[in-house]
Amino acid sequence: MTNLWQACCKLKLLSGMEVDPTPVEKTNKFFQLAEGNAPITSPRRIPEINLKVTPNVNQTLKEICQQFPLTDSRLQKDFIRIRADSEDSRGKIIKFLKEKNL
Repeated sequence: MTNLWQACCKLKLLSGMEVDPTPVEKTNKFFQLAEGNAPITSPRRIPEINLKVTPNVNQTLKEICQQFPLTDSRLQKDFIRIRADSEDSRGKIIKFLKEKNL
């Protein structure tokens, strides 16, 4: 009985509604984004330098931080990971470490 009552109410609602004859324009809001032909490339990540912990590692890190103040270093297990701010400074740090035979 409730289904019949619901159907009657729905029919009354639908019959009382007016239909607007004007069509609705549909546009793709993301059309300009999809049209871009240039591939999205993420900036190249600079690899970290792994330095084995040695007795004189504190002095070496101090020298690296003085010469390259924008570097970041972290201790992870038995290695110190040095993150340089640019490819150029990374190359200079590696050259410095090779001169020290580390």
